[in-house]
Amino acid sequence: PDERVVVRGIDVNLNDYGGAQEFVNSLRALSQHLVALGPLQEFLEGGYRPEKVETLRRQLEANRSLLVASWGQDWYDTVAEMVEVELASVSIRAQRNDHYDLSVRLRENVMKRLADLRLGGYPHRSMINVGANHAQKEYLRGTNQEWLGDYLVHKSTAVGGPVVVVAVMAARITSGSGASVVYDILDASPENELFRLMHEAWPDQIVFLPLDDPVFLAGGVPVNFEGMIQVSALKEQYDALMQLPLARRVPLQ
Repeated sequence: PDERVVVRGIDVNLNDYGGAQEFVNSLRALSQHLVALGPLQEFLEGGYRPEKVETLRRQLEANRSLLVASWGQDWYDTVAEMVEVELASVSIRAQRNDHYDLSVRLRENVMKRLADLRLGGYPHRSMINVGANHAQKEYLRGTNQEWLGDYLVHKSTAVGGPVVVVAVMAARITSGSGASVVYDILDASPENELFRLMHEAWPDQIVFLPLDDPVFLAGGVPVNFEGMIQVSALKEQYDALMQLPLARRVPLQ
């Protein structure tokens, strides 16, 4: 047990990733592992409405003991968390077009709450998988606010050990079929860009690059995050960079 690492993936359901439909599809896939659907049955049979999610939350709370006995504690906690995340996502999605900065702040508050929840019971050996924006230890991109990385490094009371922040980037990202290239770092980067140099040196393998070299303490290191060139002191934002030779985006079924 002392050698195990718990890996958690957390996020908010945004419309650019499928929004409400992503939540419904995920809940439907999860329900296939349950012996009896309970309140999920009625929810999945009708069309999606935010008020139905709130009703589902109340039903989960009212029938907690019976559902834990039927589903098991882990499945119940997973469903309950998914419902809470979707309820929080509704207001965030509503603000996204007209009040983007507000929606980002609301989203990051949810991410912090989820991270603390996930760290409960696993404070020393947990890996939380989030996007590079959330993982920032200091301000680099987006709105000028405290990101999840800032919070875990400096403020979270759920963290019982050191926090290591790793930014992961793919040299090539393709569609699910592989027929069309969505992003190619060799085409989109200048010759001195860090990920391009990493890929040219090791084109067919995963590359892990610690940022403890003095060169990373100063500004002026260009990095391409999917078409957005950042020139900064990377050590301030991350502890390491990892590059994948290829990543595939697969449509959610």
